Amino acid sequence: MSSKHFRFIRRAAFAALGMWFVAGCAGGGAPAPVAGSGARVENAWVRPVEPGQGTAAYFTLLNDSADSLVLVGVNVPAAEMSMMHETVKESAGLMRMQEVERFAVAPHGTLEFSPGGNHVMAMQAFVTLAEGDTTGIELRFADGRMLHVTANVHP
Repeated sequence: MSSKHFRFIRRAAFAALGMWFVAGCAGGGAPAPVAGSGARVENAWVRPVEPGQGTAAYFTLLNDSADSLVLVGVNVPAAEMSMMHETVKESAGLMRMQEVERFAVAPHGTLEFSPGGNHVMAMQAFVTLAEGDTTGIELRFADGRMLHVTANVHP
């Protein structure tokens, strides 16, 4: 099997998996809780993207519990690779982004993922995500729990 053919099959399989994931998610970007954790997400959205390109995802993570919450990973199934980033100001005043392995959310606190700040980079999209579409985002916490949400696609 040629390398090009294998990549096509792999991308098609991941696209099908991504569509299956989206079908099973809570709809319309509505807050989705992690069972028993007090965690929920609001205002999840992703920028439009073409196959093979990268995009960014944003949301607000709310911790409604009396315990700290530690976010250790984020996955956008419509893309080959997803990473959490923060934007930091360097000494010369320039802004740059750097990968972050974990974010702690204080009890009854919030964590914002927004343009120019914390965000999720989703690299090498498997499918086109156009304005008006939705896609899934999976959040993984240090205690092993997962939160599945649906993000709206808009510029």
